[in-house]
Amino acid sequence: MPDQVLSAGFLKGLEFSHYHIIEEIDSGKMSAFFRTHDLQLGRKVAIHVFRPGTGTDEAGRKHFRKKAPALSKLNHHNITTIHDFDARIINFLAMGYIP
Repeated sequence: MPDQVLSAGFLKGLEFSHYHIIEEIDSGKMSAFFRTHDLQLGRKVAIHVFRPGTGTDEAGRKHFRKKAPALSKLNHHNITTIHDFDARIINFLAMGYIP
C-alpha cells in the first residue's frame, strides 16, 4: 500500500499542509512529483514527495532537514527555487512549478 499512496492519483484533490494536490507530474521508485496549489500564497508549485519508508528514520530526517535549507539557497536560472519543506510526517520539498 505505501507505494500505491504516491501513485495512480490517490492524492489528487487532497490537501496536506497548505497545498492542494492537482495532479501527478511524475513518479519513480523513491518519490513522486505533483502539481499543487499553494493555498497560502495563491500560486502553483511542484511538490516532491518522498515515498513512505524512504529516509523516514531519524537519521534520514536529520539529513533531509540539513539538505533542504542548503538547496533553498541555490539561485540559478537552470534550477527551480525551493519554497518550503517538511520532514515531520511526509518528507517533501515544495518548489517553483515550471510547466
